[in-house]
Amino acid sequence: MKSFRYIGLLGLGVIACAIAVPPALAVDNLIVTARKRTEDAQSVPMAITAFSGESLERAGIEDLREITNLVAGLQFDGLPGKFLTTPTIRGLSQVSRIDDENNVSIFIDGVYVSGRDSLDFSLLDLERVEIVKGPQSALYGRNSYAGAINFITKKPGDEFEARLSATVGNFDKKRAQISMSGPIIPETLSARLSAAYDDFGGGYENSINGSDVGGYESMFVSGALRFTPADMLDIVLSTYYADDEIDNPAQSVIPGNCDPATSPFHPVAFSPFRRFCGEVPSIDKDDPAFFTYDPRVFGP
Repeated sequence: MKSFRYIGLLGLGVIACAIAVPPALAVDNLIVTARKRTEDAQSVPMAITAFSGESLERAGIEDLREITNLVAGLQFDGLPGKFLTTPTIRGLSQVSRIDDENNVSIFIDGVYVSGRDSLDFSLLDLERVEIVKGPQSALYGRNSYAGAINFITKKPGDEFEARLSATVGNFDKKRAQISMSGPIIPETLSARLSAAYDDFGGGYENSINGSDVGGYESMFVSGALRFTPADMLDIVLSTYYADDEIDNPAQSVIPGNCDPATSPFHPVAFSPFRRFCGEVPSIDKDDPAFFTYDPRVFGP
């Protein structure tokens, strides 16, 4: 079974008043905009963890799921695959896993990313990532009472630059990324365009037919136009598009052995979501029951 996911975002930002940042401060410290203004991350009076795009790239971080390994109190779950993704900060999890919105809001260049199946996107051409912990409803809206995550992409500049990178690994891992930026009208209009392709065959085997399990194929495109008609006016139009083809996740089901109902006619008595009492058994990868599903089965 293959699942498909399409994401499209369009944002428009207008900055009518620019705040000058001393060059030494911008080099030695990470500048953030978590409070809707330019500040040094060390001076922001709130619990915030920020990473520059360069540091994430050096660490080999490719998506939000991998960022959670670097941030205390942040957890990111997805079931199945990249659907029903749920970021959790400081244990403030969802009341229901089937709700449309999360308790932690996610923004790309100030544009709110809604839904549950469009959050674990590629970290393409980022300037920085900001994770703000604790209730942030006053700044970011009612879906931010557990925290907020801001992705800030790189903006077009007045100097031409281009970059190409490629990665090849085991399990049919292939990834390529290209980005270009430069002026269209010097000191007035500039543009930036980035694209990436990411393919992974899957690290597990379906014991029914021997096919791979847990793979994906993704394509990403982002672009931006920056218009600066005056010194105190900065207009940025940005867009982001992703197309994902996601395979079945590597998972196995252990039948429950603890019936919560006293009567066999209770509706929970024959439910597959019964409780399990005792130590959960481990499943060996060579066990025939390990990661099995019939490829003829399909669903939404």
